[in-house]
Amino acid sequence: NRHAEAIACYEEARRIEPQSAAAQHNLGNALLLTGEFARGWPQFAWRWLANLPRLAAEQPFWLGNDRQHGRFDLPHGVRCAINLPFWDGRATPDALLVWPEKGLGELIMFASMLEEARARVGRLTLITDPRLIPLFQRSFPQIEVITLEAAQRRSDFRWQLPMGDLCGLFRPC
Repeated sequence: NRHAEAIACYEEARRIEPQSAAAQHNLGNALLLTGEFARGWPQFAWRWLANLPRLAAEQPFWLGNDRQHGRFDLPHGVRCAINLPFWDGRATPDALLVWPEKGLGELIMFASMLEEARARVGRLTLITDPRLIPLFQRSFPQIEVITLEAAQRRSDFRWQLPMGDLCGLFRPC
């Protein structure tokens, strides 16, 4: 619980090695814990690089060729299995695919921002755990709710976004 010291240490680590994904991501976590959301969310986006070895082993989203995330380039040999550009929050008439990156609790917590995202896109489709499909279908009738397998069989999406990025777009401070 020594957040100010942790922030100072991570900022120093970032100064020494600016491309250290772990320092960037950990700085983001510390900033978020202290309520510094405007500074924390961009640093939190480094989670993809900081956690890449674990993600490669655990998630079906990581495989294949190069892929630019929009905030940084993923290392060679890594891309999202759903091969779409990442949405930056701008209004678009196109279809957005939002996918989970953590557990059920995070899915439910981040769901509070789905309607805000839906209002900025032509159509929003949410990938979720099959156990949550009935709940989300009732809660968000304007949003299509499907499984990962169903999404991978389709090609009608223009953009994608991991659910954790909704906070940086809709709760920046």
